[in-house]
Amino acid sequence: MFENSTNTITFRPIDKYAAGQTFYFTIVVKEKNSVSVKYEYFCTLKMLGKVIVKNMTIDYTDVNYTINWFSNHSTGSILFNVPVDMVWMKANFYKMFNVYWQANTYR
Repeated sequence: MFENSTNTITFRPIDKYAAGQTFYFTIVVKEKNSVSVKYEYFCTLKMLGKVIVKNMTIDYTDVNYTINWFSNHSTGSILFNVPVDMVWMKANFYKMFNVYWQANTYR
């Protein structure tokens, strides 16, 4: 994502298998009113961490979720894109999610 106010490009990988990998890409900057003036910048992006090799013998399922609502009483609703074993989820909730809370009256 490019942030115009700071001229910063931010990469936020969503896959843990990107750790330790190196990616190459080109950024092309072109003048608005010219067909011939452009500048190419060749970039290298090295992700931090150790390389994690994905075991291709396992049938992985990508599970996405949306927090539909959240109340002042710490109750809410999470909607998953695929069926989820909720008994297992309840037993392993804090292993799957980091939960942070701060009162809005904190000063």
